[in-house]
Amino acid sequence: MGTCATCHWWREANPKPSHTHLRAEDVCAPLDPDTYEPIPPVFPLRFCWHPMVCMNERPPEPSWVVVIDASDYYAALLTGPDFGCVHHERSTG
Repeated sequence: MGTCATCHWWREANPKPSHTHLRAEDVCAPLDPDTYEPIPPVFPLRFCWHPMVCMNERPPEPSWVVVIDASDYYAALLTGPDFGCVHHERSTG
């Protein structure tokens, strides 16, 4: 099974204009409890923009992925480089 590190869909920028300013590191940046500074990342996080990722809705097929959030404001599937996925498509670049 391929992993996100080599997948075409594992990207930082979102093609949707309303979310182009978001970076995974900003969305998921825990703070150090002593200094209140962001903890440096140990490995990269990126967004999965595979077309089979549904947001806050029931997937139409059993092999699709769904991301649930408590509100309709924003949700995303964030993964690390070693996450394995049956929808992996090798990146050409």
